[in-house]
Amino acid sequence: GVITAASAQASDADVNYKLLQTDIVGSPAAGGVLFNLYGQFIGIITHNYPAPGMENLITAYGISDLKKRMEKLSNDQAFVYFGIIGTSVSLSVHEELSVPYGTYVKDVLLDSPAMRAGIQKGDVITRIDEFDVNSFSDFLTELYKRNPDEKLRVTVLRQAQNGYKEMYMDVTLSERKQK
Repeated sequence: GVITAASAQASDADVNYKLLQTDIVGSPAAGGVLFNLYGQFIGIITHNYPAPGMENLITAYGISDLKKRMEKLSNDQAFVYFGIIGTSVSLSVHEELSVPYGTYVKDVLLDSPAMRAGIQKGDVITRIDEFDVNSFSDFLTELYKRNPDEKLRVTVLRQAQNGYKEMYMDVTLSERKQK
């Protein structure tokens, strides 16, 4: 089979996974992995995100987005939990809507460290401690360096009447329970 699209993403708490959509027909109950023509492992099959009308075509999580999580699992390390669904602010959104670069908070999960600290849907995270956050990837890179119970000073920009207002939130990370 052929990978027909690699631009879709699946979002979950503190992570976005690239979805690899294929033209391979499979059972909706089947599982497994995807390999390329060189025998390299490139994805884990999922049935959580079928393309509309194409429920029998195989979709997989791209392995590059799973590597850090797999490494932590294999080393019996805890995952930190911040508790947002986020995305990067694109160039077009930045230019057309004047949204600052950073991690745009699409949603805040109930009773998460982010919610307890006061972070809200629509905030833009621009710093974690002394590290600049210019994208969701920057946010995740910094977050994955941290440990549960660690305290972070997070700089957010919140939309106000005359633009964005800079605010500081103290977030105490917790441990993410694996499903």
